[in-house]
Amino acid sequence: MVKQYQKESLTALVERDYQLALKKLVSADKLASPTKNNKLKAAIKIGSANVNYIIKNFQKAESEAAHAITLLSDLDEKSLLAQSYSLYGLIQTRLDNFRDAEESIQSANNIYVSLGDESGQAEMIFARGVLEERRGNFKNAINYFDAAVPLFQNVNLNYLEAYSHLNKANAYLYLDSGDPAQNLIESKKALETALKIIDTKPYANLIVQGHQIASMIAMRENNLELAQQEFQLYTAKNDSLNQVYIHAISTGVDENANVNDYETIIATQLNAINDQRRSINFGKMTTGLSIALIVILSLLTRSL
Repeated sequence: MVKQYQKESLTALVERDYQLALKKLVSADKLASPTKNNKLKAAIKIGSANVNYIIKNFQKAESEAAHAITLLSDLDEKSLLAQSYSLYGLIQTRLDNFRDAEESIQSANNIYVSLGDESGQAEMIFARGVLEERRGNFKNAINYFDAAVPLFQNVNLNYLEAYSHLNKANAYLYLDSGDPAQNLIESKKALETALKIIDTKPYANLIVQGHQIASMIAMRENNLELAQQEFQLYTAKNDSLNQVYIHAISTGVDENANVNDYETIIATQLNAINDQRRSINFGKMTTGLSIALIVILSLLTRSL
């Protein structure tokens, strides 16, 4: 029955039904917990960490990935351990724990190299790009994304290929070296390449990011009408997507809670939900102020 729950969770995740994906994993975890099958329990924790990472519930994702690493420490399950380290590294990157992120990514890569897993190695190149971008090392990030793209093409990892192009487009917007005009051209090219992939796929989060980057590019080009259109699409779709995430986080609270720890879990997860809402509002305010500022400056310029 545990395997069935895992399978149903994976199907729900593909269909972007994050609430159902978490429900099935919690059910699987409850059945597996009393057993001594650490491999099975670790696989469930990895699945839970992955879903929580996707819905931006990073604290829960962190604890699940760490638990998986602990469960696998005495087992010869290299592939699962590499997945755990990989996820843990990405989570730490999002939490700005860069040293832990780098160590985990390196640990995962070492295992993938020993296994001859080219797909895993490509994912670690991408992970390094995300880490460098988060650190503000945009040139290094671009180099990693450029290196990852052909590898993803070879193994048909369309999502990560598109994600690499989007991150590259974003990095070029913040790159402070080279010709600014050329950097903007490169950003547009990377975005266009990403959109060609995204337009044929149900990648909701990438679609949202695409509108955000398109709005920023339009602002750089002083195309205020297009910037506003893209920004409105971004905020509408981002709000909708974050509501899906928040409902999924709430579901995770309900499914995991029991008499002894219900209040603790609720408090922790509500903090995550509030962080989501604050992030949404701050993003709206920042981008809205940016557009307003450009409009004011444009009017002043014309008046002068």
